[in-house]
Formats: sequence, C-alpha cells, structure tokens
Amino acid sequence: MKKVLLGVAIGLAILLCIGSFADYNIDLVKNGTMNFNKTLTVGQALDNWEYCTNGKWDNFQTNNGIEVVEFGCETENLYKHFVDKKLNLDMLKKEISTLSKPYSTLKLLSLKDIADVKVRYIFQFTLNNDDTFQIDNIQQKYIFQDGIEGQEMPTKYMKLLKIAYNNEDIVKDYMFKGWSVGSTLIQLIVSRYNGLKEQ
Repeated sequence: MKKVLLGVAIGLAILLCIGSFADYNIDLVKNGTMNFNKTLTVGQALDNWEYCTNGKWDNFQTNNGIEVVEFGCETENLYKHFVDKKLNLDMLKKEISTLSKPYSTLKLLSLKDIADVKVRYIFQFTLNNDDTFQIDNIQQKYIFQDGIEGQEMPTKYMKLLKIAYNNEDIVKDYMFKGWSVGSTLIQLIVSRYNGLKEQ
C-alpha cells in the first residue's frame, strides 16, 4: 500500500513540475516584448486582439528538445463578408478558372459551402537557453463549419504580428480589401479540397 501511495505521490509531483515549467515558459513569452514594439508585452497584444478571439496559450517541446510556446485564436466567420460585398462564385469565375484540376471542380459548390469558415491563426515562439525568445512561425488554418479543416499554411509572420499589435481587423482590412478578395476565395477552395481529401 505504501509503495502505491509513493508511486502516486511521485506521479503527482512530476505532473506539477511539468505544469509549472510550462507555465513559466508561457509567462516568459507573455511578459516579454518584441524589438519592433516595446510599448506592449506579447501577452497584452495577442490577448487583447479584438478581431481574433478564443485565444489559448500552450507549451510543447519538439523532437529535438526545442521549447515552443504557442498562441492560437480564431477570426469571425468569413461568409457574411462575402455577402456584404455582394460577391458570389460567378463574379469570380476568372480567378477560379485559373485553378488547375482537381481544385477547379469545387466551383460547382455554393459559395456558402466554401466560405462558411473561420480562420485560425497559430503564433509559435521558440525559447532560447538564456531565457530569451523569438517569433519562429505563424500559420493560418481554415476551419469550415461542417467540420472540414484545411491544411495549415505558413504566412508572413512579422506582418501578421504587427497587425495584432495594432489591433487591426485582419478580415476586413486585409483579407477583404481590394483584389485580395479573389485570392482569399481561391485559398478557401484549395484548402477545402485538401481537407476533403484527408477525410
């Protein structure tokens, strides 16, 4: 009985240590600043980005021992922006026709099938041995409302991080501004096809 209790105690102690270590790493990044803007901490900028909600912080270690702190958040649903701009697939046939098969076959779907989606942004910071860190990677992933998830795609991380720091609307001011609307729709079509293929 004593051996069992000792084993449980050791297991709990290990879990507490792992949890404390993860909290330390996350706090290190959240309380730190970036060289391009020292007026806000990383945590203040990302946690208070109004246009990317449901934020969650996490910590993990890569296979070669690198500590990574990750922050993920989601945009609002994109479909209403297509509707507000009175856009539909027919208006963007030229862009869709440039897609190679099999992506072009998705043009038979309705706009809602393709654009009823949120975008998940994932910010990853790598930690150094001297308790400093750097932004290492930012990805975006389309999450369709029928459960299909597109592939994670890398994006220009410094630009996106600055958008978050400035508390700008990533959807309205960037994804749906000017000619970027067509490229956004094409990304959705390709992402949805790849998501369907993986099911």
